[in-house]
Amino acid sequence: MDKYGEPARGPARPDGIELIELLAWRYRHELAPYYTAVGLAVVAGAGHDFAAPWWPLALPLGAGATAAAWRWMADRPQERVYVLAVGGAATLWTAAAWWASPDHDWLVLTALAGATAAGIPRWWHYRRRGKITVARGAPRGAGASCGGS
Repeated sequence: MDKYGEPARGPARPDGIELIELLAWRYRHELAPYYTAVGLAVVAGAGHDFAAPWWPLALPLGAGATAAAWRWMADRPQERVYVLAVGGAATLWTAAAWWASPDHDWLVLTALAGATAAGIPRWWHYRRRGKITVARGAPRGAGASCGGS
């Protein structure tokens, strides 16, 4: 018998928190925009609590992070536009959240909307696909001669 009073067959069922941790780790790439929004909210909250008059500091810090991402993470023109748009929006949101507090009612909704809007192109580009199987022993170029791509 397991702790739920059921016959113990197979692996034990995870607890609720353990299940959330498991799913959060398994889908970390899909949830990355929301993790980033939470990280920006933590930074803005700490800035609001401990250095509220310094909220303009979020603008050069965000611009620097956006420039670094634009330089080292974006290769194609579409990616560069995406990095500039998302980085600019995240910088402005962080500055506003630093000034007003990230738990302000409209800032929470804009963070969720912004994370979702930033996530859509990412989810489309990095969508999960079926597994690819390799036919062993096939001659080179066999796919091209059969009309495959």
